[in-house]
Amino acid sequence: MLILLAFCALFNVCKVSSRESFRILVAICIPALLIVIPLQNHDYANFGFDKYAGGRAIAIKDFQGYKNFRGLDQASRTISVSNDDFGTWYDEIDHNVNRYKGYKIIVNGFVSKSRSLGSNQFYVARHFMSCCILDMSPFGFVGEISSSSKNDFSLVKEHQWIHVIAHIDVGNVGNDNNRRSGVILRIDKISEAAPPSGYFYRQ
Repeated sequence: MLILLAFCALFNVCKVSSRESFRILVAICIPALLIVIPLQNHDYANFGFDKYAGGRAIAIKDFQGYKNFRGLDQASRTISVSNDDFGTWYDEIDHNVNRYKGYKIIVNGFVSKSRSLGSNQFYVARHFMSCCILDMSPFGFVGEISSSSKNDFSLVKEHQWIHVIAHIDVGNVGNDNNRRSGVILRIDKISEAAPPSGYFYRQ
């Protein structure tokens, strides 16, 4: 297209004003640049946060109306969260924390740190899309390192995928300047985990 316009200008085939020429140039160059330049040429694509966000879209379901919650063993007061049920169990525990306080929980997620959290706290997170793929962000439980899990603190690195065994509690979430009461996973043990695929969204 650019060659064609140059040919027309050279042989005076069509006459356009300088303003019109600029508009044509912008209309052609911007789409051309978007095609030529990769949209994701940053190292973010290599991070655990983004690398595994693509793939399957997993709807966050509501347990309301279910007689048997997947992963719940009431006899042993244990919740084993499957990779696809992360979002559903996050909502269920967040909305009914007193029902599950003291329960043992087994869950996988990646480490997401925040300055607003306490020094021994971090998010056990997965990926959440609220609108489109460009607004992907982490969401999940606040994990807190306990005295029994301090030896595993070396695994708490940004975007590291981890397997967590913890107990559900209510406590102080956040640092001294941003403290509130909320759900906390008192972590008993951490180990490395294989990253699952997929991101979550609300229906």
